[in-house]
Amino acid sequence: MGNKKYIMCSGLAFADEEDMEMLHEYAKEGWIFERLRFGVLYELHRKQPQNRIYSYDSNAVKKKDKDDYLAMFEESGWHLVGQWSRDIRFFWAEAGTPALHSDAKVLGNQYRGLFWGSVACVVVAVICFLFGGSKVWLYALGGALLGGGGLLMIACYLRMKGKRLAINPKTYGYQLWRIATGIILLVFMIRTKSAWNFWKLLAAGIAGYFLLMGCIDILRIYLRKKQKR
Repeated sequence: MGNKKYIMCSGLAFADEEDMEMLHEYAKEGWIFERLRFGVLYELHRKQPQNRIYSYDSNAVKKKDKDDYLAMFEESGWHLVGQWSRDIRFFWAEAGTPALHSDAKVLGNQYRGLFWGSVACVVVAVICFLFGGSKVWLYALGGALLGGGGLLMIACYLRMKGKRLAINPKTYGYQLWRIATGIILLVFMIRTKSAWNFWKLLAAGIAGYFLLMGCIDILRIYLRKKQKR
């Protein structure tokens, strides 16, 4: 298997607690989380088993305040694993260390930037639909952005309100639900007698997104389970 492997990130806005617990279990088996690759892959290295717990922080911190900010976590027992993008930082601590964040307002504020990013995706999707004309690929792009960005926008909004849209993408059931949704939309598209109008193209775009991601994630789940055997 080698001394390095990659595990798919489930999306911190949806399943951060599940992902951090997964990294904890891997650490106890000797697979230590080192960094996040491309925003979607946890990179694990084979080392001595350790009872580490993990957490993350995505609060915006000015460059001049960064050292003091990280020192505050160090004093609390949380050590920097690495940073992905400008504001997402991962930390580890020994099991039993108090939580990295316990204030609900602080936790909610972490998702403000991601929320506005997802709003931008939805706006781009609307532009694709309004000015797509006869370009089918623009409608498909708009459907994908609306499906992914819209769901992320709802999840971040709930996080900002102290709630959570709990989705576990690691289950076959969830992926089958995505594929079934895509098939239903495709049936709607095929049975619609009119030409390629707005709603038909919207259905095609969203259906393509759900079918593609559902099939890809089923393969990822299978490979992940196979690695654990």
